[in-house]
Amino acid sequence: MGTLPSSQASMSFSCSLSSTSVNVNVHSVLDSSTNESLCLELLGVLKRCFSQQQEVKCIFYKGLYEVCATNPHLVVSIMELLLQHSQTFMDLRLDALNPVQLRKVVQVQGESVILVEPLGDLLSALAGCQAYYHKHRDVVAAGDGENDNVVSVLNEICSIFDKLIEKLSGCDLGDMGINTNGDFSTGIAAGKKNLLNAQVMAAVFDSLMEYTFLTKKHSQEIVATVLSLFRSQQKIVDLITEKNQKPGKKGEGSKTKGQGRPPSKLTSSFKSNLSLRVTADILTTTLAEEEGQDGEGANDSIRTVLGNNHGFQMYLLSVVENNLSSFKGLTRLEREKLLSPLKGIAKILLEECIGCIGNPDVSDVREIARLRQSLNIVATIMSIFCKHFKHKLEAVLKDVLGKTDVSSSNVLLHKIAKRCQKMLLRILHHKERDSLLKDATILVQMLNTVSQSMDYNSPQLQEVQEWVLQLSKDQNFENPALTEALLKLLFQLSDQVKANHSMTWELAQELHSKLGDHKEDTEVENHDKYSVVTEDSAPTVLGVTLTHLDTALALVELAVCKMRASLSAGDCDLRKVEHCIISKCSAVISGVHEIIQSALPPGSLVDHTLTTVTKLYNALSSYVKYYLDLYRLYSHTQLSGKFEKLVKMSGDLVSGPVYPMITYIDNIQRQVSDMGKGTKKGTVLTARAIKESKLIPSLIFAVEQYEKHLITLSRKSKINLMHEMKLNTNRDFRIMVSALVNGEDGEEENGEEETAGAENGDDVTHSPTSDGDSGDNRSVNSQPSSPDVSSSSKKHNFKSNSSNLPQKRKSMSQQVSQTKKGKMSLKRK
Repeated sequence: MGTLPSSQASMSFSCSLSSTSVNVNVHSVLDSSTNESLCLELLGVLKRCFSQQQEVKCIFYKGLYEVCATNPHLVVSIMELLLQHSQTFMDLRLDALNPVQLRKVVQVQGESVILVEPLGDLLSALAGCQAYYHKHRDVVAAGDGENDNVVSVLNEICSIFDKLIEKLSGCDLGDMGINTNGDFSTGIAAGKKNLLNAQVMAAVFDSLMEYTFLTKKHSQEIVATVLSLFRSQQKIVDLITEKNQKPGKKGEGSKTKGQGRPPSKLTSSFKSNLSLRVTADILTTTLAEEEGQDGEGANDSIRTVLGNNHGFQMYLLSVVENNLSSFKGLTRLEREKLLSPLKGIAKILLEECIGCIGNPDVSDVREIARLRQSLNIVATIMSIFCKHFKHKLEAVLKDVLGKTDVSSSNVLLHKIAKRCQKMLLRILHHKERDSLLKDATILVQMLNTVSQSMDYNSPQLQEVQEWVLQLSKDQNFENPALTEALLKLLFQLSDQVKANHSMTWELAQELHSKLGDHKEDTEVENHDKYSVVTEDSAPTVLGVTLTHLDTALALVELAVCKMRASLSAGDCDLRKVEHCIISKCSAVISGVHEIIQSALPPGSLVDHTLTTVTKLYNALSSYVKYYLDLYRLYSHTQLSGKFEKLVKMSGDLVSGPVYPMITYIDNIQRQVSDMGKGTKKGTVLTARAIKESKLIPSLIFAVEQYEKHLITLSRKSKINLMHEMKLNTNRDFRIMVSALVNGEDGEEENGEEETAGAENGDDVTHSPTSDGDSGDNRSVNSQPSSPDVSSSSKKHNFKSNSSNLPQKRKSMSQQVSQTKKGKMSLKRK
C-alpha cells in the first residue's frame, strides 16, 4: 500500500467521506487512484475516532504504533493527524503556566464529570510514531515524496514536546492548575474533576518521560530531565495519596491513646501510561552492565543516577507488575506482542538478582525491597513463559539466557534452576538471613515453576529432585512459608521422577516423633532424618503432607473410575493401572498410619486429618467395587495377591488405630470447650468442635461402607478378606443399663439424669471406646510392609474361616438382648 500526500491528509474530511466505501481486490496490483482512495478512507476512519469516547480513544491510540509497523508509509500522515488534534488542548504561549488546557480535557456537565481526551495516551502515541519514523527513516522516506512537509511536521512535534518539558519539569502543583486544598473524593462533581485533572497531568508526565527516552540521545542532560519530570509527577501522586487515605477510628490500633489507627489503602490509584516496551528499554538502559555498551560515558551517568534512584526504579517495577497482572485477560495476539519486552525485562532483572541477592550487606531495607520486587517479577514472567509460550519455550529461554548454542529446553530450564539454587544457598548461609527468607520462598516457587516444564525422565530433573531432597534433610528454615514451599516442591519433584516410595512414610514418622503419640504412656522412637521437620514446623509439615495425600487419593479415585468405565471394553489390560493404584494406596496407608497415632494439635489440622482418612476409605471402597463389578461381569474372576495384601495392610495399619484417634479427638474437643466456656474465644472453639463432630460420623460411615463391600467381596470370592479387620462393636454407641433403667422413671427425670450422666461419663455417648486399643500395631521403627507387586494370587479356605465373621456381630446382639432382659425384669419388679 502506498501513501497519501500530506497536503490531502491535513484537509478537513466531509461527511460524505464517512459514507464512502472502496472496493479493492487484494490479489491485484493497485493503481495510483485506487491506492490514494484507500489511504484517504483509512485516514478518514482515523480522524473520526477523535470524536469517540475516551475509552475508544485509548484503544485507538495504543494501536497506532502497530499500524505504523504494519504500513510504514502511513507514519507521516498519522503523525500529522495526531499533531493537529493535540494542538486543540495546548496553550503554548510564553505567559501560560500550564501548557495543558485542563478545562478542555475535563468538562463538567451538571453532576457528571467527563474526560473528553486521554491526553497522556495521545502524546504517547505521537511520541511512539515519531520514534518509529526515526528508527525506520529509510523505509518511510522511500514512499514519501514531500520531504519538506515531513521535516516541518517533525519539527513541530519536537517543538511541542520541548515546550511541555520546559514548562512542566520542576513546576509546582499550583502551576499545573491542581488545587491542593480541594476535595479529591469521587462522591461529588468537584472532587471528581480535581481527581481527573490530577490523573491527566500524571499521564502527561509519563508521556514526556517516554518521549525523552525514545528520541533524545543518552547524556547527563537526559538524566536531569527525566528526574525532574519524575519528581514533578510524584508531587501529584503524593497529594492524591494523602487526600485519599481514610483515617482510622480513634483509639484503635495505636498504643497512644486518642490516636487513630494507620491509614487504609488508597481508594483510587494511578495507572501509569508508560508502555511495557518503553519500560523494558529504560530498565535495560539503567541496569545493564557496563561492558559492551555504546556511549560508555553517557550510559555510566544514566546507570549511576537513574539506576541508583530507588523511587524511580520502584516506579518502573510497579509499571511492569501492573502489566503482568492484566496479562491473563489478553488475547493470544496481544500476548505475542508483549513477548519481546517480557524477554528483555526477564533477562535484565534475572542478572540483577543473581548479582545482588544475598550480598553481605543487608542493612539497606529499600534495596532489599527493590530486589524482592524484581525477583517477584522474574518468577511471574517465568510462569508466563512456561504456561503461555510452551510451543516456543526453547527459543524464549535462549534469548533470556543468551545461550544460542543450547538445543534442549531441559538444559535451559536446568540452567535457570541452577541460578535459583545459587541464590537460595547464598541466602540460607547468610549470617542475617531472617530478612531474606521471603526471597528464598520466591526462589523455591520459581524452582517449582521451572521444574514442572522439564521432562519427567530427564537427568536434569532427577538432579534437581536430589538437591531439594538433600536440602530438606540438612536445613532447618524456621520459617513456615519457606518450609511449606520447599515441601510442596519436594513432593511434586518426587512424584515427577517417581521417587516417592518411602518419603511420605518417613515424613509421617518424623511428624509422629515430633508431635508425640496421642497415648500418653506410649513412647515414640526419635527420628531426625529430615531437619526441616521440627516441633515448631510440625503443624506446617503436617498440613502439606495431608494435602499431598489428598492429591494422591484423588488420582486413585480417578484411576479406579477409569478402570470401572473400561470394563465394558473387555480386552483392556489394566495391570499397569492397578499397579499404580496399589502403589499409591500403600504409600498413603503408610503415612496415615503414623499420622492418626500422633497427638494432633486442636484446630484445622484435626479437620483435615479426619477428611483425609475419610477420603482414604472412600478410595478403598471404590477399588473394592471395581472387583465386585468384575465378579458381576466375569464368572472366572480372581483376586490378585497384591489386592489382598493391600486390604490386609488397611486393616492392620488404619482400621485398628482409627477408633483410638476418634476417642482422642473427642477428648481434646471437650478439654478445649471446657477451657473456653463463657468467653468469646470459647464460642469459636465450640463451633469448631461442632464441625469436627460432624466429620467423625462421616468417617465412621466410610469405614462401615468399606467393610460392607469387603464382606460382599469375601462371599463372592470365597476368600476371607475380613480376618485383619478390627470390628469394634462399641464404635457407634456405648449402651449403658443404667440409662435404660432411668428411662422408665419419666421424661423429666430422664432429662436431668442424662445431663448428669453425660458430665460424669455414665451416659450414652457417641465416642468410641478403646476396647480394641490393645490390638493396635504401633509399628514406629520400621516401614509398614506394602503389597508385593510380583506376588501371585493366593486363595484361602473361606468355609473354614468364614465362621469367624459373625462372631463380633453376634456378641453385640447378645449384649443388646441381655440389656432388654434386664429391663423387663425391672418392670416385673
